[in-house]
Amino acid sequence: MATDWKKFADDIRKGVLEELGGKRGNITVSVPDGSSTRSKTGKKIPATVTLYKGTAVMGKYNSEFPSTTETIIQAGDVKFVAQFEDPSFMPSEKKDETITFGGVSYKIINVGQVAPDGVTNVVFVIQARRVN
Repeated sequence: MATDWKKFADDIRKGVLEELGGKRGNITVSVPDGSSTRSKTGKKIPATVTLYKGTAVMGKYNSEFPSTTETIIQAGDVKFVAQFEDPSFMPSEKKDETITFGGVSYKIINVGQVAPDGVTNVVFVIQARRVN
């Protein structure tokens, strides 16, 4: 019998919601397909953006370790545990990707994945920082 990874992910999110005391909602990750360019007249032409939607639980980190580096948790950073509708999508901190959750934008700082069988990404754990 095959494992129902969607149910497994739902169970994980429910447990994380209780643990983090966070809130559950819809998440959208905006992924630019290249960089913006300029027209002959100098007008900025924005890059095409692909949107990936899913559900997530957002919580705060229990401990804050202030730092000036990008990957260490800073005061105000949040944690998302997310699952996306497109199973092939993998969020990345290496691209210029942003998260929208509850009408607020966040920059992706770090991404971890939960893949119990070593292959199937069930959920992603995303460290994010609010965009000013």
